[in-house]
Amino acid sequence: MIVQPSSLRDRTTSSRMVAADDVEASLRRMLGDDAVRSDEAERDYYAHDIAGRGTIPPSIIATPRNIADACEIVRLTVQAGRAIVPRGGGMSYTGGYQAAEDGAVLLDMRALDRIDEIAEKDGYVIIEAGCTWAALYDALAERGLRTPFFGPLSGVAATVGGALSQNAAFFGSGQHGVSADSVLGLEIILANGSLLRTGSWAAKDHAPFQRAYGPDLTGLFLGDCGAFGVKARVALKIQPIPRTEFASFAFPDGAALVGAQVAMAGLPGLAECFGFDPVANENLMRGGFSFREKAEALSDIAQATGGIRGLLAAAGVGARRMAFLDKIEHSLHVVADGPDGAAARETIEKARAIVKAHGGGEIPDSIPRATRAKPFRPIKALLGPDGELWLPVHGIVPLSQAHAALDSVHALLAKTSADRERLGVRVSMLTALVGHAFLIEPQFFWRDALGPFHQRHVTPAQRERYGSQAANTEARAFVHALRGRMAAALDGSGGAHFQIGRYYDYRTGLAPAADEALLGVKAVFDPTFRMNPGALGLAGHKTSSDLQRRP
Repeated sequence: MIVQPSSLRDRTTSSRMVAADDVEASLRRMLGDDAVRSDEAERDYYAHDIAGRGTIPPSIIATPRNIADACEIVRLTVQAGRAIVPRGGGMSYTGGYQAAEDGAVLLDMRALDRIDEIAEKDGYVIIEAGCTWAALYDALAERGLRTPFFGPLSGVAATVGGALSQNAAFFGSGQHGVSADSVLGLEIILANGSLLRTGSWAAKDHAPFQRAYGPDLTGLFLGDCGAFGVKARVALKIQPIPRTEFASFAFPDGAALVGAQVAMAGLPGLAECFGFDPVANENLMRGGFSFREKAEALSDIAQATGGIRGLLAAAGVGARRMAFLDKIEHSLHVVADGPDGAAARETIEKARAIVKAHGGGEIPDSIPRATRAKPFRPIKALLGPDGELWLPVHGIVPLSQAHAALDSVHALLAKTSADRERLGVRVSMLTALVGHAFLIEPQFFWRDALGPFHQRHVTPAQRERYGSQAANTEARAFVHALRGRMAAALDGSGGAHFQIGRYYDYRTGLAPAADEALLGVKAVFDPTFRMNPGALGLAGHKTSSDLQRRP
């Protein structure tokens, strides 16, 4: 169903065309000067993401206070022939919201953060797309509820709309898949400023209680990076908070760890299953927690687990902390959810048996227990333990290709070991189960200057200590080149990707029929190709060459 808010129909700008050079003045009249920014410093900041600076800064940053404002910003911008670029919490590292052409208007969605409805009996929650995963988690937890997938690790800043545009994995992903798998319906702002609802929500006066209602229009807007439309509101599944059990294990080598992870795929209630290599373990040990953070973590664990058991668990973590990591090469961390404690414990017992069969042994479960006790803490991981910049790349491969894909990554690391040592570049490895697939995420660390994005998002202590460190252009260029080679190696192992943005070579890998379908969908929802040009490899303007079949 396509609707138009009455407040949008009443806008004075709706009845006239706006020239490209009048966009800023029109936006200021509509939103007020405090919601429209165009100074050089702000434009430069919004040109950056975790991976660095895009080539072209946005011309204007507009912050809508309500959905009607957002609709009018989109309509006005597209009508003037300018590009509209949506941005959520800003945690992209693939250029998802970086402008691809001059004159773009960046739509900062963070003020649209209301939780509109929690329909416990019908199993859904409706939120505005600028709501963070942390805010949603806290609001639902007050009622003993949770979404099945309940956020990325960056959920204190990452928005629901941003995660759905880029796709995201982590909390709950072992059992419930990626963020898209928990969506029931969407409310999308199309290029003409109208609103499109999907799923059962698309029917007149229907609630968003079911996604499967005719063709799956919802799926078209998940992982699209805003190339088809801007997410205004989202309906997600909700469920009672399950009972949870934890376990951690050590392995003598990476092959044994990966073998155990692959064997655990499909265990009932396996909510998270993630592994660290020696570099990742070292980073955790050296980065650690401050004294205050340790005390807060103990309190969180005690509250989350409850009673004497909670106090004992917290005391155990306090006594052992994470010092065991200095003796461990490869570690695996498991979280099991169940309707009751017995079901969760049964899953952990099955995991223990698999670990034993693969030559691993049990270690303190401090890491998964502390992570779940308070999932969304202030983000420290944008920098390594010595102030290094952090930049990941990833691939999701079939379980049968997990070993081969990791071998291709390690072969590339072996070839570049001398240059990495010379330039001070370290690489850690995260592996995880995402549904019935295997995630491999190499993560690069190197000393370099902190750009505007990092200056705003690192912790105050990190900024004070590392905010003035010198630029390291040679190491930066090396990291970005090696990162591209790793993406290609994972592609060669049958890998797919989340957070495609403008980084992963998406369209080149599509079969011709799939590429033609992608272009056709783009042309239907965005006839002038003004919605986030360049995302998914889609050109900024519809031309005859765009619509031709690729060889």
